[in-house]
Amino acid sequence: MTLNKTNAWRIPVFLAVFCLAAVILYANTFQAPFVYDDINYITKNDPNVHMTDLSWDQLKTAALDGKPKNRPIANISFALNYYFGRENPFGYHLVNLFIHLMTGAFLFILIRQTALLDASLKYQAEAPPGLSADWIAFLAVLIWLVHPVQTNAVTYMVQRMTSLAALFYILSLVLYIQGRLAMQKKRLAKASLYFSSCVIAGFCAVFTKQNAGMLPVFILLYEWFFFQDLRPIRSKRLIFGGFTAILVFFAIGFFYLGADPFERILAAYQRREFTLPQRVMTEWRVILYYVGLMVFPQSERLLLDHDYPLSDSLVAPFTTGISAVMIVAILFVALYSAKSRRFLAFCLIWFLGNLVIESSVIGIEIVYEHRLYLPSMLMYALAVFLLSRWLKSKYSVMAVFVAIALVFSLWTYQRNQVWASDVTFWKDVAKKSPRKARPLQNLAYSLQQDGQQAQAITYYEASLEIEAHPAVYFNLGLSYVKEKRYVEAVDAYLQALKMGYRAPGIHYHFAHALSMAGEFRAAISQYQAAIQQNPNNEGARVRLGQLTGFLDKCRTPEACLSQGIDESPDNMALRFKRGLIFEKQEQLDAAIKDYQYVLSRLPESDRKLYLLALNRLAMVYFQTGRIDEAMHLFAKGIRLAPEREHFYYHMAALEAVKGNADRSVKLLRKAIEKGFSDPAQLKRDRRFDSVRDLSAFKQTAAKIRKQ
Repeated sequence: MTLNKTNAWRIPVFLAVFCLAAVILYANTFQAPFVYDDINYITKNDPNVHMTDLSWDQLKTAALDGKPKNRPIANISFALNYYFGRENPFGYHLVNLFIHLMTGAFLFILIRQTALLDASLKYQAEAPPGLSADWIAFLAVLIWLVHPVQTNAVTYMVQRMTSLAALFYILSLVLYIQGRLAMQKKRLAKASLYFSSCVIAGFCAVFTKQNAGMLPVFILLYEWFFFQDLRPIRSKRLIFGGFTAILVFFAIGFFYLGADPFERILAAYQRREFTLPQRVMTEWRVILYYVGLMVFPQSERLLLDHDYPLSDSLVAPFTTGISAVMIVAILFVALYSAKSRRFLAFCLIWFLGNLVIESSVIGIEIVYEHRLYLPSMLMYALAVFLLSRWLKSKYSVMAVFVAIALVFSLWTYQRNQVWASDVTFWKDVAKKSPRKARPLQNLAYSLQQDGQQAQAITYYEASLEIEAHPAVYFNLGLSYVKEKRYVEAVDAYLQALKMGYRAPGIHYHFAHALSMAGEFRAAISQYQAAIQQNPNNEGARVRLGQLTGFLDKCRTPEACLSQGIDESPDNMALRFKRGLIFEKQEQLDAAIKDYQYVLSRLPESDRKLYLLALNRLAMVYFQTGRIDEAMHLFAKGIRLAPEREHFYYHMAALEAVKGNADRSVKLLRKAIEKGFSDPAQLKRDRRFDSVRDLSAFKQTAAKIRKQ
């Protein structure tokens, strides 16, 4: 490509502006930590991409064994990053920013050359001049480079897969263009070099990420649009090239999807919460959502893990059908305008075509912003191109897009601040997707790793209200133990095991929680299970020996609990357990003393144990004739846990004992509303004898049998 001498100064100045803008906007991300799939594919992808020796064997391991499979170029880049900087995020961010800048540089060449080719076509003979190709390319790349939506492909380290694939994609297309221009000048040796490099760059793109599979199609389209001027293709060479492009496209599909792509595609939906028709219809709306993000990418609209509603039909929601019509309209405009507005048509086809792989039938996540990285490139060029034809003053066009770039830069800087830590990152996602369990789970885990156990518990519990998951129960148990909430930890580990969780450590941690809750015999069984799961678990063997020796010395349960309390006086679970034993042995004064001590020391936030102690103390108060004190505690239980039916039930029983029939029946109705459903218990409960013959009581009791 040659430049006029009068314009030679522009290129280095433009490139300097690109570099300066990118560094300023992304400098606050250089120490941003690994998040989400960064952890799965970089920090935990060991030993696949954890290269410690710069050797062919380790490069081959990274390429062939790295995860995800079939992305060897991306995995090699991560391996090299690890070799030079281990898990220091700075190096990964620096490389990502360099890739972003290099992609912008090649995109500048692509847009500039395309604008020049478009201007040379016959239909442009009487077209208004507008901006020069240099300025169209500069303003378009500037907008693309600073656009906030690109943060998901640049700041998010693992999405180097997206940006690096786009770099090779654009490079391959640029090399093809240069090869064709060299052919026109009869420089065949130079053309051969360009075409060979084009093929190499194309393979690098495909082996970085599969969304580059559209490259051969767009090389063919580019040839037809800008070199053949949409003339009927009669050249045997071009026909051969077209068939080659189609064959390469299908070969790429075979490489990623295997010999039976339909089975592979359908199999992916077995682990998804949506069907193939739902995904296809939803993607119509997502594509227009992407358009909205390109136009108005305010940082509050951006997030990693979207909770995007599914489409069940063309009218559910009604925007599904509208979106389909609008996409067809965009495609119609592109096809209709191809002869007279070639640049416009190609840009529109570029946008839709480069979304085909990730926004159609393949069963992957519904929406991710990094999927716009490649498709959005020429849309900004189109915006600059059209506005330059509409406004008479080129300086007005420049002013408009510089102003847009400044606003987008502010939003990008704000968006990048969210990535400062995994806690701030997941708080942002959880805030924007409050009804989705995964962001809450990841936020809880980040808080847990940061030592903020109480907040981690809050978010783990919130996620479980949306979706039960065994790993969440396990992690919740870990946080409960850290907060010395051993009874709740026992419940969490038990639930994880019931759901089939068998990860290393589950039995060991469950045993520890059981022993701290005073369930010593059950703890022994779990330590034995831990050893059976992993015979090399020395920690479990040591703890099992210590616990067995402890029980042999103290002999009786209350003696063992008392010794445990002496050793851990702040362990309220042991004192509560001892109170239960005293209550069973009818040492009610001793039981009351333990329960009162637990309630005086526990915060109400330690909900499980607090409510258990409150309930047992109230029951013992009743047994010792302290009915008013028992009623006071049951009333407190209703206030603290209005969803618990047994507090209403026992309060109803004590109101009956006190002779308050109306209040008793009213509270019994409330207990039934909350879930009380045991007519046998109600029948044998002597506390209701004074109201049992009342018609209101009989009618209320009958409701239990009808449930």
